[in-house]
Amino acid sequence: MLTGIVNYKELCIPHSFSIALTKINIPWFNYLIKIGAIAGLGSVIIVSIFTVVRMLLVMAEDRLLPSFFAVVDKQTKIPRRLTLIVGMGIALVASTINISFIIKVSSFLILLSLLSVCAGAIFMRYDQPNLRRGFKCPYMPFIPSIAILLILYMLAHYSLDIYLIIAIMLVFFLCSYILLKINRKTYKDTVL
Repeated sequence: MLTGIVNYKELCIPHSFSIALTKINIPWFNYLIKIGAIAGLGSVIIVSIFTVVRMLLVMAEDRLLPSFFAVVDKQTKIPRRLTLIVGMGIALVASTINISFIIKVSSFLILLSLLSVCAGAIFMRYDQPNLRRGFKCPYMPFIPSIAILLILYMLAHYSLDIYLIIAIMLVFFLCSYILLKINRKTYKDTVL
């Protein structure tokens, strides 16, 4: 729709709707677009925080994180500690790091998770063929293989600094996981 109003070369900016609405002489509609964008972004941020908190809660309940994170309020059934920690962490990152860098890192991580899902689907289909599945994937190895190739193509276009940050993050999380496992094993040995 926008390319019918404005030349596509003018739309390579964050406020492309504003340019188009100004061209067709409806600038007042910009305010409705901005209110809708703020409402949409707000709901996405809240759902993302809720998802991260619940994911970390399950990891803590499965003892992949310290039990400190698994505490749930008895009255409200909300993991208050974890919600506060995640909220403060997101606020700290959002206030100190360039937003375009955060977007690049998060989109890289999303692509990486999709890559693992596609590879896992192929692996599980052939490793455990008799496993009961709740879904069917047509053209089984073909569709996930094409998705893997497309994801690898997209990942190849990221800059080296993104790869470096992702590698540092993965090493940090791997070391944390190993230390947690060693700590838990030492705790079990001393208790027994």
